[in-house]
Amino acid sequence: MPRTFEKNKNAEKLGIDTSKKFIIIGTGKINSSLKRGDILIIAKDDHSSCPLFIRISDGKEHHEKWDNLAYAEKIWDNLEVGDVLISENGLNKKEVLGVCGSVVFTTRLGVKKCCFGVDKEELIKDGWNIEGMEEEYEDNLVDEIMDVFNQCFGQGELYLKGNIINVLDKYKNK
Repeated sequence: MPRTFEKNKNAEKLGIDTSKKFIIIGTGKINSSLKRGDILIIAKDDHSSCPLFIRISDGKEHHEKWDNLAYAEKIWDNLEVGDVLISENGLNKKEVLGVCGSVVFTTRLGVKKCCFGVDKEELIKDGWNIEGMEEEYEDNLVDEIMDVFNQCFGQGELYLKGNIINVLDKYKNK
């Protein structure tokens, strides 16, 4: 499960990559026209704790607080046109051309113009993954790193835990 960002800080202080997509998962007061699960992209970073976002589903602009948001992990539930599916062995790719309920329309292997519809569950069962899908970190690993910091510095803070996760993300993608 993604984690929300710390309260009352801007993107720069939180070390947020504003080029990514975000999902509303917070439990705080949410803009009345938004709901949990909405996917947003930043429209303008005004260096506040509540910048302007664009909701992907309708293109409308909304202000929202960082502490109600998390990075939108690429999951089967928010699959969209243009996403790429990768076979279990990593050798084959399919482009998503459309999604209708649980049916995903993709290109056939190696044929860009041909459309093929298959149920998401079948794709998962057959070992297909979404390019860019985040793998969940083992909480034990993060807790272990936090223990090291606690031993060295005597205390751990929530933002420190978030920064450790960001560092792990950077190394994972290298």
